Amino acid sequence: MQKPKIAEQHLMVLRQRAAMRAVHQGIRQAEQAGNIFRKRDLETKLRFMRSELSECFRNLRKAGWK
Repeated sequence: MQKPKIAEQHLMVLRQRAAMRAVHQGIRQAEQAGNIFRKRDLETKLRFMRSELSECFRNLRKAGWK
């Protein structure tokens, strides 16, 4: 019997989440430095990354991942 493929453990998802953590850290650093423009840019990037991650999950579920 095969183990179910879990989407949370897929390499693509893990990489995306690691990149999102790095962006979060950049947002905190920009906030501490008082650089509002950099913070806004990073927040926009994070929004796009979240939509990419949800698309990734949709595609994995279509491919049979749980």
